[in-house]
Amino acid sequence: MLRVECKNTSPKTYANGNFKVEVQKTHASQNDPASRFYPVDGFDVVAACLFSPTGRWEFCFGATSAMNRHNDFPDRLAPMQAVTEEWATNLADLEA
Repeated sequence: MLRVECKNTSPKTYANGNFKVEVQKTHASQNDPASRFYPVDGFDVVAACLFSPTGRWEFCFGATSAMNRHNDFPDRLAPMQAVTEEWATNLADLEA
């Protein structure tokens, strides 16, 4: 069993052409500055929908265990993640 969080990629890419996906919540709790950022163990996989930059309903799948951590909160994921060659185009091919 894998826990999957689905996010949309940005219509803009990084300078190297990699897609970017925002992996954070919309709002933070008033008294917890880390609450907007997902815990590293909150889910196993991010499913990134590529429709915004490509116009196609395709997904890439990234393991949260391999994602960048937040600079100030090491137990949280960084809010922006690059969709790299480590991401799988088929969930069954992902090593999570």
